[in-house]
Amino acid sequence: MVDWQGDRMAGLGGRKVHYYPDNQSKESLEKIRRTSVCAECGRQLSIYLDLKDRRKYIACSGQLHEGITREYKEPVETYQTKLRRQHELEKEHGAGVGTALAKYQSVAVMTREIATEIVDTLWGEAPSIEKTKAIILCHTYNLNPLMKHIHLVKYNRWDRDHKKVIGEDWTMMLGIGATRLMAQRKHNYSYLDMTPRKATQEEIDKILGDTAKPDNIYGFVHIKDVATGAEAFGLRGISKSEKIKGEEKGNTHLNLACVRAERLALDRQYPGEMPQDVEVLDDTYVELPDIGKVDATTGEIKAEEENTVEAEVVSEEEVVAEKVDEIPQPAAEEKAEVTQDESPVTEKQVADLKALMEKAGKSMTDMGSMMSKELKWSVPKTLQDLKKWQMTKLMDILNKALG
Repeated sequence: MVDWQGDRMAGLGGRKVHYYPDNQSKESLEKIRRTSVCAECGRQLSIYLDLKDRRKYIACSGQLHEGITREYKEPVETYQTKLRRQHELEKEHGAGVGTALAKYQSVAVMTREIATEIVDTLWGEAPSIEKTKAIILCHTYNLNPLMKHIHLVKYNRWDRDHKKVIGEDWTMMLGIGATRLMAQRKHNYSYLDMTPRKATQEEIDKILGDTAKPDNIYGFVHIKDVATGAEAFGLRGISKSEKIKGEEKGNTHLNLACVRAERLALDRQYPGEMPQDVEVLDDTYVELPDIGKVDATTGEIKAEEENTVEAEVVSEEEVVAEKVDEIPQPAAEEKAEVTQDESPVTEKQVADLKALMEKAGKSMTDMGSMMSKELKWSVPKTLQDLKKWQMTKLMDILNKALG
């Protein structure tokens, strides 16, 4: 990734071009020229020197158009890559696990049975609900955990004062590579303006205005669908003082900002084709034994002391579909408060609750979040499984929200 530092400036004939830093090597510029084309006509590119400012820029060889583009291509996996990944698997999980799962590293179709064996082998201690969600996602979108497409991440659960660890929670995350893969399967898209890269001050001012934070570094991604011509962009930032994981391996604040920006751009371009309510992490610098050290809010690897994320929400639809176990109670003392009517609810009460939810604009996921995080309840498999005292509590909350 190029840490592009120039400003967008007017080039020849009033066209806008990108000037590259003076220390950009000739080999680097030549690689950019070879792997990109003109964003408008598809011609080959040329490297130019502005005679006035003595600065280099790359543009259409016909000097007719603005912008350059680079189509995303899924990386080609070589035999050496497969072998190296198998060795990494054995190193991380032991020779037994590596041998057992080696046959699944490059499967063309991720069946439910294969996904179940992989997930159970890698994350056997994870709760059934999270493993089921991972298996469903792998099977539905043909993703492979051994390719670091998905991760099950463990977090500490803290008390209300955030002073004592009282348990643990798990959540599922997508690798950024899996997000690109899912978008590329049905679409051909290209990166415009040499993105992903550092955002220019002009772009930051245009998009964020006076809301931009001066101590943040911002990544910018601009993509274009080759078939439809539709374009989408993403701009995201990260504090320069924020501690990040993987710095010793080359991870940077700019890289994390670009990961955030790319995820936003892809979500905007293909919103109906990406799994919803699933965080994305940067899988380049993640090691499976350490995947618990991730910030669930941003989806990136953080310093170890930053890992203080609360419990993940489980949607009712996934729970019903798989008939998995209920989420365990967070704390024993909280169960003592439940002394109300334990009798089951009626169909009419469920219908009334759904009507209130629709009026208040609340989805099943919103209700699951309320029950899990705010009320500290065990999330039931269906609304029909609620108790009368729970139904009364939820109705009161929704009525108060509606005024």
